[in-house]
Amino acid sequence: MAAIRSDAPGNMQAQLRLFPSFDPTDEQMRQNVIMQHPLMRPTGYAFPTPSVKTALNQFVEGISAGLPGMAWVAYSRCGKSTAIRVIVRQLAHTYPNTPVFSFVAKHHQEPNEVRFYKELLTDCGFSPPPGRKADEHFERLWKGLYTSALNGRSSRVILLIDEAQKLSIDEYSWLIDLTNALAVQGISVTVGLFAQPELIKLRDRFYQDGRVDIIGRFMVVVEAFEGVRNCEELREVLACLDNEEMSEYPDGSGCSCTEFFVHEAYRLGWRFEDQAENLWRAFVQSAASRVAEEKLSIGMNWVKLTESPRVSWRPVGLSQTDMAA
Repeated sequence: MAAIRSDAPGNMQAQLRLFPSFDPTDEQMRQNVIMQHPLMRPTGYAFPTPSVKTALNQFVEGISAGLPGMAWVAYSRCGKSTAIRVIVRQLAHTYPNTPVFSFVAKHHQEPNEVRFYKELLTDCGFSPPPGRKADEHFERLWKGLYTSALNGRSSRVILLIDEAQKLSIDEYSWLIDLTNALAVQGISVTVGLFAQPELIKLRDRFYQDGRVDIIGRFMVVVEAFEGVRNCEELREVLACLDNEEMSEYPDGSGCSCTEFFVHEAYRLGWRFEDQAENLWRAFVQSAASRVAEEKLSIGMNWVKLTESPRVSWRPVGLSQTDMAA
């Protein structure tokens, strides 16, 4: 499973064509492309971490079992949004004929049906209709999803929702209306929710309010989405930076992330993967006053900080003499 990153913009593609054979030791060549490197951009890489693989397998099993929806809960900065990017791409390979969409829920003081459908339409890649009639937006949405399934000769649509704890009871009700409209057309909708722990409280409130229909559609199964839980998982993540297939940049260069930023150390055998124990020890020591090691779960955002060249890339274990050789 390869890493995912945003495609380089048009002007970057033009720059890369100037350097068809990328040489990481050529400083001028590096400077021409460095600011568009995935580690220098907000979206960064999207690696298939152990937790992402687990969530993907759970979702595929849920789809095979006919579940209408599942949910994953994690604290902020654990990598939920990145996980969705990986899962969307992988589901497209697992179910090549099934359309897969993603939606980022937004918090609003008051729910509004037109706004909800408009946001869903936009995130799913459809153009909202003019005007402010909810039924027109609703029709545009379900017909867009139906047509996508029809074009793929599929009887299913998959929808992944990020920040699902932000959806109100009305918005979940409108989501049920959408799945019902598609069911009439013979299209089933499988929904995957990714949310912060507030979703558990929301589910409890649905129980109290008698809205078991919402729970039955989307929250029968709620799983924990973990961060990096041990040294071996951290090693697996860091190894992606050393792997040219997982972290290649520029495109077609065969240059891994590690080689790009510390090419001399890379030439001498230095690998980020080998720093897993040092980094894990640092995480454990930092969290020692708050949590025991066996319960530690490091959010991917904190792991990303250790990978960032903006922080510091100083190869451990190599002398200045080695680096100059």
